[in-house]
Amino acid sequence: MRSYKETKPEHKAMIFIHFSEPDGDVSWSCCCNAKWLRDQSISKPGFFFDIELDDERRIHSVFWTDAVMISNYTKFGDFVSFDTTYRTNDTARPLGIFVGFNHHKCTTIFGAALMYDETGKYFKWLFETFLKCVNHIFSKTLMTYQAPAITLAIRDVFSGDEFTAGKTTTQLSEQLNEFARHYLNSSMHVSELMRRFQSMVVDLRFNEKSRDFYMQHTIPANNFKNSSLMSHAASVFTPQIFNEIQHEFEAGMTYTIKKTLDVEQYFCSSFQETMRIFSGSCKLILVQRWENEGTPEKTLIEEEVVWFDIERSM
Repeated sequence: MRSYKETKPEHKAMIFIHFSEPDGDVSWSCCCNAKWLRDQSISKPGFFFDIELDDERRIHSVFWTDAVMISNYTKFGDFVSFDTTYRTNDTARPLGIFVGFNHHKCTTIFGAALMYDETGKYFKWLFETFLKCVNHIFSKTLMTYQAPAITLAIRDVFSGDEFTAGKTTTQLSEQLNEFARHYLNSSMHVSELMRRFQSMVVDLRFNEKSRDFYMQHTIPANNFKNSSLMSHAASVFTPQIFNEIQHEFEAGMTYTIKKTLDVEQYFCSSFQETMRIFSGSCKLILVQRWENEGTPEKTLIEEEVVWFDIERSM
């Protein structure tokens, strides 16, 4: 078993929480935890939680999410990262968080769980519960760290080859840990954790709304104003996504494309490298890459996605 100190900060998206109150009454803490969840489900429509009991009918694992998290999953759930680590002792539980990127390339939370240990049985329960609350909408990619228990649970729950284990999403982990350290720490008790975690979620959503407001009242700096493609992109994508598109568009200006005898093959090269052959339609490259990013409702239309005039480049 690894200790909390032995786990690199960038390889986890959780903070250990002691599952007891100052007087050591764990059962009282569990009751407070369950009461908070019930109160949330009553006061907030769409709040979802589930509790897994152990063989002695004690609370073993808890999962919760809400309507906004579920809605965000339907928009940005193509890529999901779940990270957790080993408990340090019998009075600590790891906090695992399902996270992804929103249309501003910022962290968005899809759900959270407190678990007593990391056995395959409880990971399977957790993944099944998560899928149940999102109406069994499968993510295209589920990223997590290498752990036999998680790998087996993923294979049992997520059918298909689009779900992968064995990698860690460093950028997501760094974003979340940098933000979470202002709210959570390893000495917190469960009742305090639940409140502080909710405060963190509220502030994350406030930051997203602030970015939405800024986006609605500003236009990203467009270095290619004479390009109808880039002008259209600036009008539909968030500034963060547009900047990435613009960077790739600018980099593409250093390349030339020439058609080969095969109608489905193209030579592509820059001034600094040798010619490479690519197969397929050039018109679809940008659409396929960005159609699921940026604003969920709008994408670049295929007719406008033309990087180069092929005849002029020949």
